[in-house]
Formats: sequence, structure tokens, C-alpha cells
Amino acid sequence: MNLPQMPEPAVVESIESIWGAELQPVGCNECERVFLIEPSLVDQETCPACGIGMLSAQPVLMRGEPPEVLVPNAVNQHQLQSILTEFVNGVWLHSDDFTSQSLFARARQIFIPMWLVDSDIAGVWQAESGYDYEVKSSEEYYSGGSWLSRDKIETRIRWEPRAGQVQRHYDNVAVAALTDFQGLQAKIGGFDFSKSQRYQPESLDNALIRVPDIHQDSAWSDVQSSLHRLAAKDCQLASNAQHIRDYSIKAGYENLNWTQLLLPVFVTWYTDDTGQPQIVHVNGQNGKISGLRLASQRKGWKWASIIIGVAALVFIAGLLLLALGALLPPVVTMGVLLIVAALIISVAAMVPVAWPWQWNRKQD
Repeated sequence: MNLPQMPEPAVVESIESIWGAELQPVGCNECERVFLIEPSLVDQETCPACGIGMLSAQPVLMRGEPPEVLVPNAVNQHQLQSILTEFVNGVWLHSDDFTSQSLFARARQIFIPMWLVDSDIAGVWQAESGYDYEVKSSEEYYSGGSWLSRDKIETRIRWEPRAGQVQRHYDNVAVAALTDFQGLQAKIGGFDFSKSQRYQPESLDNALIRVPDIHQDSAWSDVQSSLHRLAAKDCQLASNAQHIRDYSIKAGYENLNWTQLLLPVFVTWYTDDTGQPQIVHVNGQNGKISGLRLASQRKGWKWASIIIGVAALVFIAGLLLLALGALLPPVVTMGVLLIVAALIISVAAMVPVAWPWQWNRKQD
């Protein structure tokens, strides 16, 4: 099995003349993720990946050619604001920073890269091909006071060994270009690649672009697995089988072409009680949102303190009325009622303390 020669990345200072857009490579000194942004945003933009570090200019090791295609953003600003508002709604006690206004103000559109690979594949394969066939039998059942018989049709699979040669060309095999891509996709869902368009510099629309942190040599095993799955499907079709198993192939790969596909995502964040940024992602194609919706334990204690203060005032008023009862007996009943009300209010103070804790447990 011959492995292809991987294209070499290069150190890039600025890619204005390569991508046809004025872009500057920058990095975050906190999470070490790398982006391409407008030069005017250097040292002005908070990292959308961690919400802590600033994006500062730095050289980057990357492929210099522009992406081949991108999936355009389908979520406009009004829709984004509605999505964020719905995301915040339902959290009764939340930090002062966890509002739809702050989330919308910080929202940044970024493009997530994937590798697109074209390849010729040629080799020999072997597998077990499965063919469906029907088996007719009968079964007995009891009905109307007697035993009856009826036909039963079962579909079974006949497995037969198959082998042969394969020679195919596959275009646009998409694999992850970021180490955190699978986790992100699990949160905000996939993308419809059929909606992709040819890359144009103006398509970026002032967005930030993540730079791949999985280089081609590391991504090759995923590409190879995807090529093998595609070849297995073709081999299954060629043998007129309904199933295939124990597939293996010894193949060579030629005429590889590596490009990028860009996927639209909105990123924003809020700070929780501890000052820790909580990142929120929105799929720029289908609008699916993901992130922790944390309630504020600090605000819960604050409201509990207020409620306890009210209960104390009511309790004191009840005691005063009881003391006046010696002179004005009718107010004794009112005093008792106030003391009971104070006890009830005190118990209610536990609600804002317990609710954030219980809510946050569900968010983990």
C-alpha cells in the first residue's frame, strides 16, 4: 500500500494576496487557537473560543490557497437575536451578564474549516457480500377454540465471499480539520453540504476564520477511512449485494487535491457567578443553539436574604401586636397571623437558594 505525499504547509504572516481578502493570522494566548481576522481587529477582539484571551498577530503554519467552497450563513441578525432571547428565557435566576442583550452584543460569526480531499484510489478488495432471500414457513396459533396454521415469511441473509479490483475517483471527501470539531458538531448539529457555494472573498462578510489545527498528515487516516467506506459501497453495488461485511482493501492513492470547506457558526458568551466565560454556539445554517444556561446561586442567596429580611420585619410586627394584646385584645389574632406568615415566608426563602443549584445540575 503506497501512501500519498502530503502537501506541505508554510508559515504565513498575512494572506491578503492569497485569499483575495485582507486577513491577518492571529492567536489566543489563553487557549492557543488560531484565527484569520481583519487587521483592524488585532488586539481588539476577545477570543471567541474561550472568551478570555485577546487575539494578537502571529505567524501561522497553514496551507496558503483559499477554500474551495463554503456553506453560507442562513441566520440573519433578527433571527439570531430571537434565538438568543429564547435561550435566556426560562432561566429564572441568572447572572446579570446572562442576558440576550449581552449575548447578542458579543456574538461573532466565525467559519469552521473542514478538509476536502479529491483522490484516485486503485487496489484489490475482499469481503463477504450478503444477499437477502425469503424463507417460507408456517406457525400455529389458537383462535376461536381451535388451532389454526398460517404462513410466515422471513427474510434472511446469505453470505458469500467476494473479491476483486477497484479503481475509482472520489471528489470532496470531507473530514475534520479541527480537534474540537466532533464535539461542536454533536452540540449544534451537522450541516447540509449541498447548500455550499464557491468561495468568494466577499462571502466572508467580516467573519473570523478558524485555522485548521489538524494538519494533512494527521487527517490522512480519516480521509483513508472515508475513501474505504466509499469504495466498499461501490464494491457492494458491483456485486449486487444488499449487505457487506469484513471488507478489506489494499489500495494506492493518486492525484490527491486538498482544499477547505468553511462552515458558518455564531459564537458568543456570558460570565457566570465566578467570572468564568460560558461559551454559546449557534449553527449558522439551521439556528440550533448550544451552551450551558446557568442560574446564579449568588443571586439566589441575595433574594433569600431579602425574603428573610421581610420575614423578620413581619415577625417583629407580630410580636409587637402580641405585646399590645394586653391593652387591645382584638389585635392578638392579627399578631398570631403575622408570626405564622413570617414562618411561611422564611420557608419560602429556601426556594431561590435551592432552585439555582437544582437547575444547574440539569445543565451538566
